Amino acid sequence: GLAFRAMARRHQRMPTFNELHYHEMGNIMLRPEHCWQGSFGGEWERHFFRRTSTIALSADAFIHRITDKIVALPRGSGQWRWMMLNVGEVVARGVELKGRTAWHPRTGVDFEVNAHYSYNRAEDRSNPDDNDPDFGTFKGQIPYLPRHAGGLSAQCTLSPITLLYVWSGTGSRYRSSANTPSNRLSPWQTHDLTLLCTLPHLPWLQLSAACYNVTGRQYEVVPNYPMPRRNFLVGIRISWQR
Repeated sequence: GLAFRAMARRHQRMPTFNELHYHEMGNIMLRPEHCWQGSFGGEWERHFFRRTSTIALSADAFIHRITDKIVALPRGSGQWRWMMLNVGEVVARGVELKGRTAWHPRTGVDFEVNAHYSYNRAEDRSNPDDNDPDFGTFKGQIPYLPRHAGGLSAQCTLSPITLLYVWSGTGSRYRSSANTPSNRLSPWQTHDLTLLCTLPHLPWLQLSAACYNVTGRQYEVVPNYPMPRRNFLVGIRISWQR
């Protein structure tokens, strides 16, 4: 149940049409993004109790070296106008951890939990001379990318009803490679609940009801653009196969 993996890749991304030409945001001088990527990791999986229970764990370490990374940043002091630009050189290192456990007893109840965590230290290495300890950008975390992020989901199924819980969270971020207190963005987290129901006599029909951001937390992914607080979604899904 133990396996290892390794990967090395040379990657290039061309700017999209919108990144080049979108009104007041596009930058026709954008250069293609070049990246060397490498990673090494492994995974382990084990079954218990006559294969009714499963535990799986995986871990990967990575390093990326990116030239002319394409990012979007607010233009000037106004948040309503954005611009695309290249960050000359970025070196990113980190780890990604994942875990999963599932329980499928004979009683008809299925239970599954998934968790993941990532640590990403992505440093701006463009200008070694911009190294002021208070306002310099050299080796600062690049804009809007958190160093810590993670999530957890738990799903319980008792036919014909499924209940799903999802927690998502990110650590603090910065809106500039100058990682000053004034550029710091607060961490945030959300809790979501979803209820699914498939009618026994109508297997092609599924009803759903979801509540997102259950705690009604006020948070912002981008400064001055608050995300919705507690909100709801009701849906009907019809599947038909000939």
